Order: sequence, then structure tokens, then C-alpha cells
Amino acid sequence: LKSISFIGIPKSINALNRLNEIISLDSDSTSSNRQTSKQHQADRCRRSNKESYNSSSAEIYSRGLRLWKSVYSPLSDRLIAKPSHSNPDLPNHIILSHYGHILSEPAEKLGLLGRIATILVAIGTICSLNKLGSQLLSHVLGLKKVFNPTIRSGG
Repeated sequence: LKSISFIGIPKSINALNRLNEIISLDSDSTSSNRQTSKQHQADRCRRSNKESYNSSSAEIYSRGLRLWKSVYSPLSDRLIAKPSHSNPDLPNHIILSHYGHILSEPAEKLGLLGRIATILVAIGTICSLNKLGSQLLSHVLGLKKVFNPTIRSGG
């Protein structure tokens, strides 16, 4: 799901569908295992929807902004202002919808591994797109900042 923020919805849907196909081929094909897997997916979906609606937009925005600042500090304010030149709503959309809803970990699941996995998803998907050097560099710097918070983004 996190790849949506880096490669877009259509490519992410295709990738997730392919991943599910591979997992289905790899798992035992007995009907009881398939039924258990389908029930697990349905339970996970209900749980995910419930968790999403228990958080207010303000909480999610705040979580997204904290993640944004932790990745791009000390340049975070300047970098979030740039997209507003394209559309004044874009900075809020980026913080709320991508960094808040998709990229940040829910409050009850905060942890270093989630952030590292998210950055690795970003690096992998950006590498596959080619010619996105500045975005790739910013995510590599973000990964380095996980282990050394004194590293400055952007040089």
C-alpha cells in the first residue's frame, strides 16, 4: 500500500494483485487454507477500516507532519511549501493523505522498523522508475537519518 505514494495507484494495484497471485500459488492449495486466508483478509480489512475511522483528521495530519519533519528537517518547511506553487491544496494533501494515512505508522504501532521498511519501499519503487535522482537521494538521506538524526537533508 505504501508504494502508492511513490508510483501511483494503478501501478500499486497491479503490484499488489501480482503479489497476491504469487502468495496464492506458493501457499498450500487446500480449500481450508484458502478459506482461512480469505477470512483473514476480510478480518484485516474490517480492522483497518475501523482503525482509520477512530482517528481524527487532525490526529492523522499531526502524525503525517511529524513524519515529514523527521525526514526532511531542517528543510521541512521550505520543502512542503514548494508543491503549493503547483496547487495550494497539494501540501495539505501530501501531509494528510500520504504521510499521515499511508506512510506513517498508527500511533499504537510506532516503531523504527516501520519507518525503515517504508523508506526501503520508497527507494525500491523510485529506483524502478528511473530518472528521479533528487527523490531517490532524499529517501536515501532519510534512511541515513533513521540511524543518525544529525544528518542534514539536502546537503
